[in-house]
Amino acid sequence: MNKFLLAFGLTIFLNHQSFALEVQCAVTTGGSTAMVSIKPTIDVYDYSMLDTPNGFRFSAQVNLDIDKLKTYVYYKPKSKFVLITQQNFTLSEFSCNKAVSSQIVYGGRLEQELSVACIKLC
Repeated sequence: MNKFLLAFGLTIFLNHQSFALEVQCAVTTGGSTAMVSIKPTIDVYDYSMLDTPNGFRFSAQVNLDIDKLKTYVYYKPKSKFVLITQQNFTLSEFSCNKAVSSQIVYGGRLEQELSVACIKLC
């Protein structure tokens, strides 16, 4: 019985080693870069968010239950934010300390640019 529990515990430990402890995203727009740290969660309403001075909103979540990084980019043309792109990435497909996503999004009257580059940290 003890050997079974030890093997079971070791299996769980080794399987969890590939899970992201955190995802970090560099969000660049308007000539400046901000880092957003996204901690894993099982709460579907828990998102990390960054509002930029030029009207973009970057929002992201690492959901452990479904092994996904979800990213959203919004733009605020007038009084409320409008979703302009959404992406999902399966984290187990990426190695630790490697790039998960890289995207460039355009929005606004003058087609302002927002770029996002995310890395899976373990």
